[in-house]
Amino acid sequence: MGDRRVLDVMLVDDESIVRNDIKELIEWESLDYKIAAEAESGPEALRVLERQKIDIMIVDIQMPGMTGLELAARILSEGKRIKFIFLTSYDDFEFARASMRMGVRSYILKHEVDGPVLLNELEYLRDELQRAEQETSFERNEYAKAAFREQESGEEDYRERIDKVKNYVDKHYMEDISLDILAKLIDVSEAYMSQLFKQQTGVTFKSYLRDFRMEKAKELLLSGKEKVHNIGAKVGYSSTPYFCLVFKQYYGVTPTEFFRRNSGKNEEK
Repeated sequence: MGDRRVLDVMLVDDESIVRNDIKELIEWESLDYKIAAEAESGPEALRVLERQKIDIMIVDIQMPGMTGLELAARILSEGKRIKFIFLTSYDDFEFARASMRMGVRSYILKHEVDGPVLLNELEYLRDELQRAEQETSFERNEYAKAAFREQESGEEDYRERIDKVKNYVDKHYMEDISLDILAKLIDVSEAYMSQLFKQQTGVTFKSYLRDFRMEKAKELLLSGKEKVHNIGAKVGYSSTPYFCLVFKQYYGVTPTEFFRRNSGKNEEK
């Protein structure tokens, strides 16, 4: 396959027979892929990632304890550039929609997976990884240029710019906010906007927006006036399953359980 980089793949499925079947589907190493690790649960997969770099994860959506979607949401929230292929025994549109909302579009039904199907998804993700690496290199160059311009002029008030971004979030958090919109708002490149925001706040913009939305979601939930699917939409999540995933990851419980545990406390005050 030429001089392509060998990509490290992890299989995550609670059934060893499924993992073994996947390993037999293609000639991994001759196609520039390597089964670098296996895990039978989400927590085990996270422990592997602490000590090992993985490019692509093939993950069962339905696993006890931590679902594949919850695992992916956790990994992506930490900023890791890992690509996912979800496997499921259920032709469930809600799962597919939730995964797409997370930016994961490789989704295969277990009874349909075979060598050609799997290889097609792997090659698609290889292209995505290559584009991401190229974009990262471009962003670094753009940031260096912008930083030099800022240093030379010495006239820009960084804090005022980030305050402008925060004010925009306060008024538009229920909408789809892109880095492109914010970069234009403060007249810098997307790459520099991301770097400047983290430099001034200590967190990434993605984390800041999630925290802001989760706080608003909590307020709406405890008011007792809104249903869960309405709350998700009101704080910027068009997919209710994805909203519930993010909420559970953030607060440790589902929105319904959170309300059940805290609504009484709210009434006592």
